Amino acid sequence: MPVGNRTFTISTLWILVWFAWKRRQAESAMRLMNENLEETVAERTRELAGINQALVSEVTERMQVEHALRLSEGRLAGILDMAEDAIIVTEQDRSISLFNQGAAKLFGYDRDELLGQPIDLLLPEQVRVDHTSHIDAFILVPESARHMAQRREVLGLRKDGLEFPAEASISSLTV
Repeated sequence: MPVGNRTFTISTLWILVWFAWKRRQAESAMRLMNENLEETVAERTRELAGINQALVSEVTERMQVEHALRLSEGRLAGILDMAEDAIIVTEQDRSISLFNQGAAKLFGYDRDELLGQPIDLLLPEQVRVDHTSHIDAFILVPESARHMAQRREVLGLRKDGLEFPAEASISSLTV
């Protein structure tokens, strides 16, 4: 029996050596995978840092542009309010979207009373149909000769109900 026992011990020893060798191979492979993973993580982190920096730059630039736009809009609003002439801007549905101080003085309304309201509130009843037809014709064929320079006589209607003659021009603005 001792001979058989010895064979079993040598075989067991070879198996243990083989397992140790396989374990070292697995550990080596895991170390290599870990190094590759760390390298990949570091590379992705660098990429994300670059992307983040680009985003920060874009956001900063956008904030600067938005600030400049707000300043420009404020200047334009100030200029429009300083104008003695009535300046009224309407949307396609004919609702008032801008009503300057000149218009407020002429028509007797506060700006906030008319924003979003139909332009027809500023016209006597008897001229509304004619005015609407004129605007419809302009929308269909906006002749460049009628822009700003050509004025036409209209009747206006003050808040207090007083009708008054006025000159008006229409222009199309596409932004």
